[in-house]
Amino acid sequence: MTPPESANNAAADDALTREIDAAVAAQRTVSPRRPAPAPDRPRHLHAVPGRPVPGRRPPRPLLVAGGLVAAALLLGLAAINVLVGQSGVNEADLQRGIEAKRQQMEMLRVDVLRLSAPARIHQRAQQIGLVPAGELTYLTPAPAGAPKPGMTATSGATPAPQKRPSTRTTGRGGR
Repeated sequence: MTPPESANNAAADDALTREIDAAVAAQRTVSPRRPAPAPDRPRHLHAVPGRPVPGRRPPRPLLVAGGLVAAALLLGLAAINVLVGQSGVNEADLQRGIEAKRQQMEMLRVDVLRLSAPARIHQRAQQIGLVPAGELTYLTPAPAGAPKPGMTATSGATPAPQKRPSTRTTGRGGR
């Protein structure tokens, strides 16, 4: 009976060895650093159609918004460029106008100087019939106790005839 016992012992030892090997293999594959191997059966998982995988490409609304922002920036820059160009043209027109007015003012200043020259005024006065003044008379006030001019010392009551002031006006504002 010994041989059957040894055969049973050998079979039991083999079964025990297989269990130990399986336990050791299970402990090796369940380490925190290495995941368990995938089972040998076919996978039933597949990608869902119609939805992009996050992180692979930007979503379409973001692309559209970015394009609109870029187009708005380009249009804004073009508008600013046009406005700057127009203001440069306006500035050049204003500078030409200022220069023309300066030249006109200088010509008018020369005309005023030419027309107000004393020799020209004297010549023009003779052309219109004015004559030079004769002898100049200077009036000085009389002392406080002296008799008034035109009154005789004896009569006292009859004043001398006086000239009436002229009602004739000269041209332009009384000059």
